Amino acid sequence: MKNFFTRTLFVLSAFIMLFACTQSNEQKGDPKVTVSPMSIDASAGDFELNYTGENLNGKTLAVESSEDWLTAAVENEKIKFHVDANFGDARMAKITILIDGNAVAEATISQKTYESDYFNVSVDKITSYGCTAKISTKGTYKGNYYFIILGKSTVDNFLSLETGNYGDVNFLDALYQNEYSWLQGYAKENGYDVPGLLAAYRSFYQVNGQEVEMPYSTLMYNTEYYLVVMGMDLEGKRTTPIVLKAFATKDIEKVDLKFTATVSNVKEHSAEIVVKPSNNTDTYYWTYLSEIDYNKVDNDPRNVMTNMIKNIKSAATQTGKPISSFLHTGNSQENLADVWANTKYTIVAWGMDAQGSATTDPVNVETFTTKEESVVDDCTFTINVVETKEMDLKIKVVPSNPATRYYIAPVLKSYTEGYNDDQFAQRVINMQNQLWEGTSYNWANNNDLFSGQVTKWGRKDLGWTFQAAHDYVIYVFGMAADGTRTTKVAKIEARTSDPKPSNMTFTINKGKPNWHYVTCEVIPSNDEEGWLSFFIETSEIDNNGLRKADGTLEDAAIMTQIEEYYGEMGENINYAVRYGRKEYKATAYKSGVKYSLLLCAFNGTNTTRFTEVQFDVPEMPFEKGKAEITTKLTVFNAAELAKLDPAMFKDYKDENRCIILMESTPNEAAREGNWYMGFWPSYTTYAKEGGLDYIVRLMSTINDGYSNSVKHTEQMWSPDFTAWYGPAGNNNEVEWTDPIEGKTYKHVPMFFYAFAEDTDGNFGKMHIQYFRPVPTEADKKEDFDIVASKPYKFW
Repeated sequence: MKNFFTRTLFVLSAFIMLFACTQSNEQKGDPKVTVSPMSIDASAGDFELNYTGENLNGKTLAVESSEDWLTAAVENEKIKFHVDANFGDARMAKITILIDGNAVAEATISQKTYESDYFNVSVDKITSYGCTAKISTKGTYKGNYYFIILGKSTVDNFLSLETGNYGDVNFLDALYQNEYSWLQGYAKENGYDVPGLLAAYRSFYQVNGQEVEMPYSTLMYNTEYYLVVMGMDLEGKRTTPIVLKAFATKDIEKVDLKFTATVSNVKEHSAEIVVKPSNNTDTYYWTYLSEIDYNKVDNDPRNVMTNMIKNIKSAATQTGKPISSFLHTGNSQENLADVWANTKYTIVAWGMDAQGSATTDPVNVETFTTKEESVVDDCTFTINVVETKEMDLKIKVVPSNPATRYYIAPVLKSYTEGYNDDQFAQRVINMQNQLWEGTSYNWANNNDLFSGQVTKWGRKDLGWTFQAAHDYVIYVFGMAADGTRTTKVAKIEARTSDPKPSNMTFTINKGKPNWHYVTCEVIPSNDEEGWLSFFIETSEIDNNGLRKADGTLEDAAIMTQIEEYYGEMGENINYAVRYGRKEYKATAYKSGVKYSLLLCAFNGTNTTRFTEVQFDVPEMPFEKGKAEITTKLTVFNAAELAKLDPAMFKDYKDENRCIILMESTPNEAAREGNWYMGFWPSYTTYAKEGGLDYIVRLMSTINDGYSNSVKHTEQMWSPDFTAWYGPAGNNNEVEWTDPIEGKTYKHVPMFFYAFAEDTDGNFGKMHIQYFRPVPTEADKKEDFDIVASKPYKFW
């Protein structure tokens, strides 16, 4: 009995232990989470991710998102996530679920792209600096539309203000208003109203639902953008919801490029440099800086590179040359001939691509020091300023050797800071060499060198410019006929007088305004002080904060704008200063506009308030005179012309060349006055210069005629349009929209203009017709047809 009880107890205990082990193993099983992928639409929104869990045993879940546009969190054991609106292509993100820092599951979230009811929009061929935007209308919409690429941050600012839904007609209305304001400003800047601007510019506006494939090449690398598209009529009114397409340019591809340099034949003002890259395929740029200039950029090659890239881009814009023309491949050699003596130089180089971006970090490649200046003449100079004015200094120089030829340079002191005397003297020499470049003047024959004792006014006699109440350094040094310095540098400092308020007044005798110029006689109240003039559209004063509410002028603001104008033109404002009575004539770039002539006494700045004289410039006097002409245009190809006149057209053998004969028959009033005809591009091409006013002004003010315009001539042969404007020409990819038809063509037309002028200066009717060379569809060669001549509506 006892044994049975013992065995029974043992079996029961074993069963209990087995049960306990089984239960413990189940409780210790690995946690498991199961989730399913989700697909959501393009709109921003909040969502919940469904999941099931096993063996969680109260453990806390955590979540992570793989993309910035999706944020996820766990709230009350529920997985919730938010997605931003998707204005780009369809995209995916992953939500990773973690327990104790370990990933246990992953859910894929797919977000669709927006589908517009009006446009198909895509962006492809994306590079570091560009892309191609493709736009076509969709469904029944065949209207006009506006398109532009804007930075993502700009558009996001407008999106952050939105409470409506994407696709609504008024969604992003603030963005539309911003773009319309830009159109108004850009139209005004270029001489248009908004309808005229939209009709002329195919770079951001398309008509009649025509498809656009627009390349862009000036974007910033590694930057996010939106392509913005909206229906818009010619008045600038939005006609569809806004469509956005997000994209990002690629980052710059860095290259493995290193540099060495050799410097040889180093002299006082010259050295020979050879920069050697580690390969002969990658493009790069290098430059050299004096110790003075390197100090100005904190001896940091990155600052050198940043400044030089800006300068290169500016030079490319001004010269019309590509950035690639400034770059090097392989070894680059330069023989320096204008460096300073006894000066340390540093050579800096970096990889750079054809769009102007660095492809390597900039490095200091090598340094060298030029030799000391050797002087051959021990002449010394005594310098004194014997009289000062607000804008001039009277300088007396006495050399110890009367035979020494020397140069006098009064320079604004701020320009000399950081230079020693030898260095700045060389800077002056280099500047003078540049001024004489392309002329017959040199150091041997010019009138700017003196010998013996002299007393000269710095502005009046030497031609230097001065500003009132400024410090100047007057340098004097000997010069040889070969352009080398012969003596040590002497200098003194001097200061111009403080400007004094002037009581100068002006008497203006106005002439009768013409449609393209105004004249007047300006009589200042004294001849000793200088005066400055500025001719401007009166609306520019009224609309740009240059006039106070009481009608008086904002003198300081006007003076600032004038200084900025001369700065942008690269001209010295002091050269515009006049003295005494002057006959004044100014060009009115637009007819039918009010202009203002602004006058002030000037002594480094305005020393009187501005005087304003207004001129009402009349409209161009078309259809106000009796002079008229009739015109006829005949189109020939070169082969026809060679048969008609072999002597004149012997070299014109190509049947695909377009020549036009224009003929005019003037009436008696035109023969007594003038008549003009010529071929020019569309006057919309010259919007900044005044549009049609500009064309008429050029044609009616010529004496012997331009190559494409004639005066008092009844027959004129056109240029060869194929070479200029046909499919073989430079403009064959330029688009142009016919304002009458509203159609856009790939080839720019050439316009024929003709009009007559009677003896009173009034015009008859303006005759405008255009021709458009276009490719022949049946032949891929450079053949073309001439679109039939059609009268072009004038006003």
